[in-house]
Amino acid sequence: MSAATPSATPPADAPAGRPPAGLTLNLNPPTRLSVYVLCALGSIIVAYGSAKGWGWLGEAEIGAWSSIVALVNGLAAVNVRSK
Repeated sequence: MSAATPSATPPADAPAGRPPAGLTLNLNPPTRLSVYVLCALGSIIVAYGSAKGWGWLGEAEIGAWSSIVALVNGLAAVNVRSK
């Protein structure tokens, strides 16, 4: 394995609680904020549309939105720096 290829397993001397080097992702704060705000507003729109019975918002769209929100939550978890 080359040095540029991230490893799925942390090295033996890696501090506990830190993600492996291949799983760190540092987005700049404005980008992170905009992604979180878009997901929050989108979730409100999806919930409102589902409650109102909008015709174009079916189970597939709600499932897709849930997947996007789960992905953003994963991004948030990877972005947390451990001590």
